[in-house]
Amino acid sequence: SDEEVRDQTLAALQKFNVRGVLSGTAEQVEAWYALAPKRIIKGRGLNIARDDMTPESIAADFKRGKLEVLAEVTNQYSGIMADDPQFAGYWEIAAQNDIPVGIHVGVGPPGSPLLYPKFKVQSPLRLEPVLSRHPSLRVYLMHAGYPFTDDLKAMLLAFPQLYVGTGVLQIAVPRAEYHAFLEEIVRAGFIDRIMFGSDQMNWPALIEEGIDAINDAPFLNHAQKKAILYDNAVRFFRLEADGE
Repeated sequence: SDEEVRDQTLAALQKFNVRGVLSGTAEQVEAWYALAPKRIIKGRGLNIARDDMTPESIAADFKRGKLEVLAEVTNQYSGIMADDPQFAGYWEIAAQNDIPVGIHVGVGPPGSPLLYPKFKVQSPLRLEPVLSRHPSLRVYLMHAGYPFTDDLKAMLLAFPQLYVGTGVLQIAVPRAEYHAFLEEIVRAGFIDRIMFGSDQMNWPALIEEGIDAINDAPFLNHAQKKAILYDNAVRFFRLEADGE
């Protein structure tokens, strides 16, 4: 049930000392936040093909403290790419108000076009004109742009404000493939741009599985694991460090 998902999620956040970006409607986010304000960062999901949020309403909610992160942006499921003119006004308002944005890139679930007829695979390169136009805009790529390794490395090299999140990779691909993909990003010198993500959806246990996937990576040392699980998110989201 919704209540079980909520309660198990909050228990996992507490157990593993996690602060997480919660994506949902304003009402859902506020309800969860009221129960665990130290664990929840207020996110807001958005697909402009189906949601009625405007750039102006996003800015207003941000200024009122009802929204801290615009994520997850899932326009891709409706065939709307990151550089589509339809979304230009949203990027503009995020840049003007310094709102971090998390956007779905890469692939979706197996058979995505059968489930979502307008779905299109999206390379991280679709963010190039956006980040060129808004050099101060903070963006993180959901699912780390998998499997576009070369495109991702090119974008990370070009745009220092660009980060990635690892959500869903702990179950979307075989563990060896996930580690190989992650290792290539680390080897290219971008350990300081990788943030842990779970993309738990309806499965709270994905939080622990995602943490284990980072801690079990044989190519990461302790400092690198700490960077992915803690340091990089503190920097990107400008959080107050807990001193640990």
